Amino acid sequence: MLPSFASRWLVPRLWKFNHRHPEIELRLHPSHQQVDLHRSDIDLAIRLGESRYPNLNCEPLLQEYAYAAACPRIAAQINDPADVFRFMLIHGWVDSGMNWESWFEATGVDPSGHPIRKQVINEGGITIYMLLSGHGIAVVRNTLARALVENGQLVPLLGITIASHFQYYLLHRHELADNPNLNAFKNWLVEEVDEFTRNYSRAGIVAL
Repeated sequence: MLPSFASRWLVPRLWKFNHRHPEIELRLHPSHQQVDLHRSDIDLAIRLGESRYPNLNCEPLLQEYAYAAACPRIAAQINDPADVFRFMLIHGWVDSGMNWESWFEATGVDPSGHPIRKQVINEGGITIYMLLSGHGIAVVRNTLARALVENGQLVPLLGITIASHFQYYLLHRHELADNPNLNAFKNWLVEEVDEFTRNYSRAGIVAL
């Protein structure tokens, strides 16, 4: 499980699972490194990627979306896609389809004709803090930014949303399929995802 997903999406909701299942002890292991579930004592993985996980039970959990976002002060100055070049463009994970290249393609803007101030940060949680501090603009994952959009701390720009070809998946070894604790956690996760995705429009998000 990515540290950014754990801190921005899972942990703020985790109290509800703990309240429902006080008898189940969870041990979280956020990491950028993929753990071999056949060689570790980790029972369940949440991974963002494509469904290429042989010899594991693999269930889709959540489709990811992304959009360019900024703090309200910067967002108020963006009236056209080309306006983003006036600010620092924070770049992150480039191989997921949730990046500036995809955003430029969606807006029809050719970045080659514009001077670009660029900063690369390969950690979504740090990117969020940079946006909140007014350092620039980034294409951010909806799971990380949604709560901040809803409370007005971040603003999606120009109503343009990118659907990634990556999803979050739940993975576990086949022999754990009937494990009651694992299934309790999986069922709770699905409930939380259903609530999260029920109405994207509350956050001003339109899935394209």
